Amino acid sequence: MDKPDIKKLAKLAKIELMQEEEGIFSEQIYAILDYVSQINELDTETINETIQLETAKSRFRKDKVINCDKDIVKNLQNDSNFSDSYFNTKTVF
Repeated sequence: MDKPDIKKLAKLAKIELMQEEEGIFSEQIYAILDYVSQINELDTETINETIQLETAKSRFRKDKVINCDKDIVKNLQNDSNFSDSYFNTKTVF
């Protein structure tokens, strides 16, 4: 890459390079491009595509009601904020 390409790439990356940094940046870009070309040489014909790294198994448990009295009003009467089939709450508005 020549200097105009380095300047254009720096502008696209929204970074400001000092003149002495352009040489360092150029070397780093060449190293990255060399590494990418090495990866492109790998034979990937026998490797299946990866769509998702995690298994599709759900991490959430199923809700189960255990030993609960079916009479909801009877269960809720133990709460101090309960009266006449309603919960008393603080005013929202």
